[in-house]
Amino acid sequence: MNQEEKMREEFEEWYSVNAFNLETDPIGSRDCGLQWKAWKAATAASLMAHEELQARIAQLEEALQKLSRLGNGDKLGNSIGNVIAQQALSAPPSEYLKQVRNRVRDECAQICESLSSRADCNDCAEAIRAAKEK
Repeated sequence: MNQEEKMREEFEEWYSVNAFNLETDPIGSRDCGLQWKAWKAATAASLMAHEELQARIAQLEEALQKLSRLGNGDKLGNSIGNVIAQQALSAPPSEYLKQVRNRVRDECAQICESLSSRADCNDCAEAIRAAKEK
């Protein structure tokens, strides 16, 4: 089964369930040709967005590769930025984002603690560590 046939099969399944529900889809709901054109346009837009997203991911991965070695030639670096980039490349995206959030919170808290000449810095550091994703 080619891509067009598979898409048509998915459309027909959707159409058989949704086409005659005039309460939820009153405009053009019974016109199969119109619905098919809309389905194909939406699918094409979705595929184009997916391809653009994949290209952007490739650009970001390339940038992370450079950042993971920045200042060290071809070797992996050990600066905070190098390590964050290395972690980004080694973890699944959702896990990496969690790691980065935690790392940023920790770095900010350490900076606040290092500024101990201000009375409210300890409170600041604790607030940063306690920060949760909303």
